[in-house]
Amino acid sequence: MMNMISLENVEKVFIGKINVPVLHEINLFIKQGEMVALKGPSGSGKSTLMNIIGLLDRPTAGTVTLGNEVISLDMSDTKLAHLRSSKIGFVFQSFNLLPRLSALENVLVPAGYSPSKKNTSANRTRAEKLLTSVGLNHRLNHKPNELSGGEKQRVAIARALINNPELILADEPTGNLDSKSGAEVFDIFTDLKKEGKTIVIVTHDDHIAKSTQRIVNIRDGRIDE
Repeated sequence: MMNMISLENVEKVFIGKINVPVLHEINLFIKQGEMVALKGPSGSGKSTLMNIIGLLDRPTAGTVTLGNEVISLDMSDTKLAHLRSSKIGFVFQSFNLLPRLSALENVLVPAGYSPSKKNTSANRTRAEKLLTSVGLNHRLNHKPNELSGGEKQRVAIARALINNPELILADEPTGNLDSKSGAEVFDIFTDLKKEGKTIVIVTHDDHIAKSTQRIVNIRDGRIDE
């Protein structure tokens, strides 16, 4: 099976008055359809690593490959944005839902939704199906302030899937949820893995991490074998 993510000798240094090395000689390979947990203490570099995998940040050195696409260090912001929108779905701890939009409208945002223009019927149908698949067919027109934490995260997962990405990156997706809601959200990720999605989860939760196929420990900017 091919690698969905390949990081070879990746380094990251934040440049300033004092240069701050954050990642050192990262070699990480995640196969298509694999579910992996990234774990590490605060300041270990795991969020920086997630940002590089998600093409939100550029490494200082090394090679990043997403599927068959080599991400060159000088790749344009436009090209990176296109790859992110077409290949990657993001799920965040704080949900990042737009408060004035309904659940359905929030899901449509990555597909180009704007309140000032109508979205295509195909996208709306897909968004409705995604919300139904995460158990929210009765919440389509509810605003975020009318939803529980678990419901907000399920909306966020549906939003991450609207463009049918191959890779899902989840940063502490159960961090703001009670244990029951967290378990329900993780069950959704498990179902997505069965569908062939590649899933990378940043988590402090030992139970969540141990429920994935593999745990990658990050410590002091290095992969701790």
